[in-house]
Amino acid sequence: MGTRFMSKGKGKDRTVFPLSKPKGTSKTRFNKKPSMTKSRFKVPTLPNDPTRPHPIGNLSSFQRQLAEDEIGSTIDNKGFDDNFFEFENGEEYWIFDKQEDARAKALEQENDLLESESSIAVDIAERFPSEGFLFITETDRNMLSSELAEQRSEGLTDELREELVGDVEDQIKDEIEGNPKRFGLTDKDVEDESKEFSDVFDKEVDEELEKQIDEKKDKKLQEMTDEIRDKLENDPVDFLVEEEGLFSKEDLQEQNFIRLDIEKIAEFVIDTDGVAPTLATYDGNEKFVEKKGVELYMYRAN
Repeated sequence: MGTRFMSKGKGKDRTVFPLSKPKGTSKTRFNKKPSMTKSRFKVPTLPNDPTRPHPIGNLSSFQRQLAEDEIGSTIDNKGFDDNFFEFENGEEYWIFDKQEDARAKALEQENDLLESESSIAVDIAERFPSEGFLFITETDRNMLSSELAEQRSEGLTDELREELVGDVEDQIKDEIEGNPKRFGLTDKDVEDESKEFSDVFDKEVDEELEKQIDEKKDKKLQEMTDEIRDKLENDPVDFLVEEEGLFSKEDLQEQNFIRLDIEKIAEFVIDTDGVAPTLATYDGNEKFVEKKGVELYMYRAN
């Protein structure tokens, strides 16, 4: 079975074995000729001894031996990553000594996959709408909510006028009757409802009505804007497609204000399915190996 990730390359390391210092005075040590037949020092195991494999990539000698024993084959190459290894039997593995490192790599791989295959990300976003994978930036939310609120407010002026006119007329009439002189009228003008009274009354009603309409409209517009902005943040697809009917799902995804939260989708995939399906592209399984307190998490890639 093929693998998504493959690269060639070899790493080289060298192990140094310190020799213990011989006993004796500095005079003896520097003047005494070394014996050619006897030696008090044991010759160390050389680095190229096959019983002691080199460290490779992020694996120590012991970790490498542990991995090779598990697979039954020696590591031939370190691949394109310090945690990716090619074995002589042709198998390739991701190998980590910490689960958090495996998760970090899986997130990186999943993120790269979703960015290159956006249709997969869109499919996940559609299947789990409550997770909020499709989103609108704050700037776009502010602009869009203002535009939609303005559209909703069409006809609002007439509605408010009808709602307020009765109360405003009563208010102005009470004010004129309470202090006619303030409005340049006499008590007789008020009592007879003269033309002067009617002119002043109509003028004051219009001015007060416009004032109250503007105040109410601004407040109502702000309330609508806030409500729309919240819906655009919480679930833009449900609001724009289902509630408002402004777009189909397909058309919405084509709008330049809609964004896919790739990182959030990648985290969701890893948290839901685990690391293995992303890293173990061969069989989706994780091999766990432990010996002498050393743990390895292995994922076959081909």
